[in-house]
Amino acid sequence: MKNIFIILIIFFYGCDFKPVYIKDNESGLEFNKIISIGDEKLNRLLVKTLGLKELSNNNLNLKLDSNYNILETSKNSRGLIETYKSIITINLIIESDGKIKKTKNFSKEFSYSTKDNKFELLKYQNKIKSNLSAELANEIYIYLKLQ
Repeated sequence: MKNIFIILIIFFYGCDFKPVYIKDNESGLEFNKIISIGDEKLNRLLVKTLGLKELSNNNLNLKLDSNYNILETSKNSRGLIETYKSIITINLIIESDGKIKKTKNFSKEFSYSTKDNKFELLKYQNKIKSNLSAELANEIYIYLKLQ
């Protein structure tokens, strides 16, 4: 077992293996312009989480078109809402010299029951939005790093 571990270390060291989630100075997530459309709060959170930077020496532009919806999915016999569904969709467009180079849609959703206290429900919905955006940020980071 010890020999296998040593061989794996030598193999990964020799092939310049780096985990995808390592955020280093050479992140490669630099764009000439970052354009945000849709939910501005969500876009700012994604730009901050992903560490996106605007540098004029790059000819790539990034468009983030985000949308956050809360849908009522079921009601009881009295007409009161019992369950909700929060949905975040992000359309990512990478442009080069005015032409679309790559485009990808990302989406996450979460269903949950209502709460009696509307303040608690609002706090819970904000927490869900934060969690879904963190999951999407991870997916977008991997997508951008592998491009």
